[in-house]
Amino acid sequence: MNKITKLSLSLITSLVLSACGGSGGGSSQSQAAPINSAPTEKAQEKQAPKQALPNTQKEEAQPEPMPKESEESALPPVKEQENPTDKAPLPKEPEAHPNPEQAPSPSQGNEDIKPEKPVKPMVEDRQPEPMPQSYNDQEVLKELSLDHEAQPYLTLTLNDDKKVALALAKADDKLNHITRDKVETLRDSQGNLVGYYGYALVNHLKQNEDEPDKFEGLAPKDYYLFSADERQKHRPETQATLHYEGKMFYRYNEDNLTPKTAEVFAQYKGENKTASMWIKDGANRWYLTENRVGNLKAAQREVDVSEDGVFSGHLLHDKTGEATKVTPDGNFVGGFYGSQGDVLVGEANGLNWKGVVGATVKQEEK
Repeated sequence: MNKITKLSLSLITSLVLSACGGSGGGSSQSQAAPINSAPTEKAQEKQAPKQALPNTQKEEAQPEPMPKESEESALPPVKEQENPTDKAPLPKEPEAHPNPEQAPSPSQGNEDIKPEKPVKPMVEDRQPEPMPQSYNDQEVLKELSLDHEAQPYLTLTLNDDKKVALALAKADDKLNHITRDKVETLRDSQGNLVGYYGYALVNHLKQNEDEPDKFEGLAPKDYYLFSADERQKHRPETQATLHYEGKMFYRYNEDNLTPKTAEVFAQYKGENKTASMWIKDGANRWYLTENRVGNLKAAQREVDVSEDGVFSGHLLHDKTGEATKVTPDGNFVGGFYGSQGDVLVGEANGLNWKGVVGATVKQEEK
């Protein structure tokens, strides 16, 4: 019985153990499932960010234009806040210099302003600058001369009225005698002595060639004289038109002892740097022209003036004063002198006459 009892007990025990083992195995499997599931969840968690990264990158890549537009639209206010002083001078620059590349540097500012001066129309009203150096009357008198034929007999002096006058070269000269003379003193608008023009009639005692102590009579001679200080010769420095008035002392060859006087009218046009002149004595007219023609309408009435103030031209003679017919009759050579080129002086030579011309700028009446 004991053996049977032991066997039965052992069987029961094995059955119980097997039953417990089956239930234990089931519990272990039920517990192992969560253990096995935990690693898969962790793996999913590890894989999830890897899969989420490309998704988030795609999501961020797609809306990129939107933040850029917002950033670009926000740039102007940011710059205004960061550099308010940079924008302040911007409206001022276009006012002074619309083209920034042409805007001058501070050192070149004066150079841009200077060229504007010559463009100003007031140049026409600008008064010529005076000569850089002035001379007293005695200094100028030494620069004046006489005709070479008159030099042995005459000399120039200044009288008490500070006018140029003629006198005999030798105070004790008994062989020569001034019978008639006329001299006009030329001064510029500043009162400076410039020159003179005029004439003199001189009686020369005629000596016997065989006996020098004896005289055979008188030999009258006329001298038409003019001179100006060459240091003061220059073209007028003005753009305006200057008007001159004066005289011409002249004589005809067949009547050399009868001096005549004519009126002189002249103009200088600063715009063209040309001179024009006409001379009047009764019905007689002489016109200064560039060309030598027989019709006054076809004549070029203005002649060029060189930089040193010299001008010349032909003289057309109108005997009737009606300007219907003119004939070529000599020429004129002269120039402008004085601090402002306001003195005109020269010499005229006709076919059968000769003369000297002097004129000064006509002062406007106040």
